[in-house]
Amino acid sequence: MSHSEAITGASDPIASASGSTESPSSYGQIFKSTAFTGGAALTNVIFGIVRTKFMAVLLGASGIGLIGLYGSITGLAGTLAGMGIGSSGVRQIAEAVGTGDDVRVSKMVITLRRTSLVLGTIGGLLVVCLSVPLSLLTFGNRDHSTAIAVLGVTILIGAVNGAQGALIQGLRRIADLAKLNILGSLASTCIGIPLIWFLGVRGIIPVLIVLPAVSLVCSWWFARKVVVVPVNVSWRESAVEARALVGLGVAFMTSALLGAGVAFITNLLIVRNLGLAAAGHYAAAFSLAGTYAGFILSAMGADFYPRLTAVAGDNQAVIRLVNEQTEVALLMAIPGILGTLVAAPWVIHAFYAGGFDAAVPILQWLVLGILGRVVSWPVAFIQLARGDGRTFILTEAVGYASQVLLLVVLIPRFGVAGAGMAFAGLYLIYTIVILALMRKIVGFSYGQSVRRLMGWSLPLVIAVFILEHGEPSGWSVMIGGVVTCVASWACLRVLLLRLPDHQLKRLGSVAPLLKRITHLS
Repeated sequence: MSHSEAITGASDPIASASGSTESPSSYGQIFKSTAFTGGAALTNVIFGIVRTKFMAVLLGASGIGLIGLYGSITGLAGTLAGMGIGSSGVRQIAEAVGTGDDVRVSKMVITLRRTSLVLGTIGGLLVVCLSVPLSLLTFGNRDHSTAIAVLGVTILIGAVNGAQGALIQGLRRIADLAKLNILGSLASTCIGIPLIWFLGVRGIIPVLIVLPAVSLVCSWWFARKVVVVPVNVSWRESAVEARALVGLGVAFMTSALLGAGVAFITNLLIVRNLGLAAAGHYAAAFSLAGTYAGFILSAMGADFYPRLTAVAGDNQAVIRLVNEQTEVALLMAIPGILGTLVAAPWVIHAFYAGGFDAAVPILQWLVLGILGRVVSWPVAFIQLARGDGRTFILTEAVGYASQVLLLVVLIPRFGVAGAGMAFAGLYLIYTIVILALMRKIVGFSYGQSVRRLMGWSLPLVIAVFILEHGEPSGWSVMIGGVVTCVASWACLRVLLLRLPDHQLKRLGSVAPLLKRITHLS
């Protein structure tokens, strides 16, 4: 649920908002930004699927579960050590660039690099020192303490990598950012698969170290292109600057920390109640659940958030932007969500080995949660645009607390599928809370077009979920497939109606074809 991931994984977060003016309708801009950032995100997803497929075949469910547990530990430690400077660093650098003061920019770049180095070192050392307790807490024994200690180096690598990414993003080097993400994912795939192939389970730790190291090299390659004015900055000056940097990152860090903590608790409860293989099934389903919606959500951090920030003082403009973003996000997400519900068994078999059948119902429940995420995130960004860190942290805490409570209740009763139910329940509760809160703060309500879209699409998703959940028959799959095709046609038709003519012309010969398909010409 962490919004900081969407922001740091996107392009210019704040600089593009300053001094911008919103057109009467921003559907074209939303579609353009989604397509741009989504292209890079989708490429990364493809490489990730290839890596996951090979690792699933080579390691099995237990190996995937072990990777998930190690990832939970380093993710939690990395989030805590990072102090949110990946997100706040983007904002600070962008604001410094906006002043036109090259010296100010140089000071901020130096401060960001020093802060990330110090925090990463401290975080890595803490993981080394706490490796035995972490092994006992996670696995119930000391057997994995050495591996956890070795993984401490990834905390330092991640902190430095995050700072370099924030530098590239804050300076609005969007093309470099896209190339960085794609190149890092490609290199990780080409290196990670051979390691597992030759080393098997013994290659898990090397892979978990090599992958972030490769990303670090890639980010350094692009960050070195950034030319800053030579300036002497004392460590005392950097400490003063770092206070503001860390202060801005607290809200982002808290959200990410809560998310990493709940991910850790989820894996812990599954392993303790059901075993390591069940954790592998959950990890497999979770990695696929957000594949389609991921590029839509990343675009919210790339483009929607800064545009929303620019008009944060105008409640009517905020409500209009949120409605437009919600409508486009749903139009692009609904076909993939319905398709995943119908094809869940084939999706799991295509991307994993035959021993992952238990992941199918988990994936279906997680997809319902993804739908809640698509609906709730545009509204939740109002808090960040207004700079209301306290409300943001409060709503995130309420959502995650509800998920933990649901996990404790549902996993013992429904098995690993209960973890998927808890994720869906989280976003049901979170959506209700955030809508009620934003209605009170800015008078938010959905417009007629969004209400109409939700009125037919959400019941369809629920109906297809009920139809396909459990043991779907040939008839249920056929009916679900027809519903998915019809809904996809309807979503495409509405999306084409929303796009301005000049943007449709950029599609070239594809535009007339799409219009004929949707009976618009």
